[in-house]
Amino acid sequence: MSIISAVAEEVRKRGGTMIIRIKQDLRSAGKNASGALIDKTKGETTINGNVVLFEGEAPAHYEFVDKGRKAGATPPPIKPINAWIKQKGLDLNAYAVAKSIGKKGIKATNIYSDSVEQFIKDIDLTEGVRREIIKDIKQ
Repeated sequence: MSIISAVAEEVRKRGGTMIIRIKQDLRSAGKNASGALIDKTKGETTINGNVVLFEGEAPAHYEFVDKGRKAGATPPPIKPINAWIKQKGLDLNAYAVAKSIGKKGIKATNIYSDSVEQFIKDIDLTEGVRREIIKDIKQ
C-alpha cells in the first residue's frame, strides 16, 4: 500500500467515525426535528494527486445548531420555521417563534465544531500511516 493510500484510508475511517459521532450527538441533543441534519450530514474522502481531502456536507442551518444564535439578532426566516411547525404538527405561530428566537437566541451545541476538532486530532499520523512511511523510506 502506498503512503497516499494509507493516509486516504485513515482519513476515510476517521471521517466516517466523525460523521457517526455528529449524528449520534445530534440525536442525543434532540436536534433531529425534521431529520434533515442527520440525513444530510455526510462526508467523502477523495485523492487528488498527492492530496487527500475529506469534505463534509451538512444543511445550511447546521451553523445555527452548532454555534447558536445571538440574542437580539435579526429573527430567522419564517419559511423553515413554518415547515418545522407543520412537520411536528404543532399549533404555533411561525412569526412569534421567529421573533422569540431573534429576541432570546439559541444556545450553541458545538456538535459539529467539537467533532471536527477531534477529527483533526485523531488524524495526526496514525500508526498505520507511520508504518507505510517507514516502509517507503527503507525502500
